[in-house]
Amino acid sequence: MAAEPNLLIVEGKDDLHVMRALCDKLGMKGIYEVSTRKSEDEKTENVDTLLKAISVDAKESGRIALGVVVDKDTDDPNINKNRWEQIRGILTPMGYTLMDTPPTDGAVLASPELGFAKIGIWLMPDNQNPGMLEDFMRQLIVPNDDCLSFAEETLNELESRDIQRYKTVHRAKALMHTWIAWQDQPGIPLGQSTTRYLTTDTELCQKFANWLKRLFNES
Repeated sequence: MAAEPNLLIVEGKDDLHVMRALCDKLGMKGIYEVSTRKSEDEKTENVDTLLKAISVDAKESGRIALGVVVDKDTDDPNINKNRWEQIRGILTPMGYTLMDTPPTDGAVLASPELGFAKIGIWLMPDNQNPGMLEDFMRQLIVPNDDCLSFAEETLNELESRDIQRYKTVHRAKALMHTWIAWQDQPGIPLGQSTTRYLTTDTELCQKFANWLKRLFNES
């Protein structure tokens, strides 16, 4: 089976459905495929399996452009190695040239002389700040949304009373799912929420769209 010429790989199922929904909302359906990568036992999809897949996907015959969307999470070395450094460690030996720090508008790396795919890197949420998919989604909510403000207040109250049960690193998940629970269709998945409730008009989403266009040669 021939490789998809233009491929965007993501960490997990939520990322997959959100990125596919955004692809449709941005009018880029059919330009690239979105996919996850499973572990060797075919049971898990996570950042480790994605990172291991980058070099294989970039070398695949027929591949023109490969996009990689991965959570930046945190730069705390006690929790995880800096994501950008991890990716540099994979791509530099293959002949790609990466800056010391990720560009704010997303990285697009030319194919090296060996003829591997052009590669794009986007670190969620905005290539600079620690975070994840839900931090990105939060910035696609229409500005000055009253439900979002109240959801923030609710989480602040939980934390002030020390009765929250989510981990600090997952606060953005708690916030987005709380906000979604107060919409017209409470509890729908993140991908459907992207289609129904989020906007592509924000500065961050337009920056992300421009990164996709640069990577996949769309004007």
